[in-house]
Amino acid sequence: MKKFLFFAFFSIFLSLSLCAQTSATLFLRGVVLGKIDISSTIVETNIINLSGSQSMMLGSIFLSSNTTNGYSVTIMSRNGGVMKSSASGEAEALPYSLNFGGIDGIDLSNSFQLSFASNGDMSGTEYPLMVNFPGIDSMNNPLSPGVYEDIVTITISVT
Repeated sequence: MKKFLFFAFFSIFLSLSLCAQTSATLFLRGVVLGKIDISSTIVETNIINLSGSQSMMLGSIFLSSNTTNGYSVTIMSRNGGVMKSSASGEAEALPYSLNFGGIDGIDLSNSFQLSFASNGDMSGTEYPLMVNFPGIDSMNNPLSPGVYEDIVTITISVT
């Protein structure tokens, strides 16, 4: 019986090894692009009562990214960090600064750039945005009544 089992096993092994073998190799490659999701509670036009306060919360920007490289934020002011009178042009201007995500007193006389790390889990981070300006009542040269404005551009990109 042992010899029969041995020959049966040997015959099955031999027949399996003599069968033609075929195989196919499949190479799969996929690409995951860097992604950044941006949402904001900031309205396009904010009307600020310059006589009543020295700062105002403008809203928040919520950022999330799947890259571990993080992202960069560039903030630029058309007027170099001053709100200019629409009536008198450049003759009267009110300087201001911004607070963005825990960084206070950002001077926009030149563009401002900062980088943030990202852990890549898309959980996201909220960055509050606030504008600060001097009290107009305490300025050496009082401002004329009117509308003062500037355009601020915030650009966010994956690094």
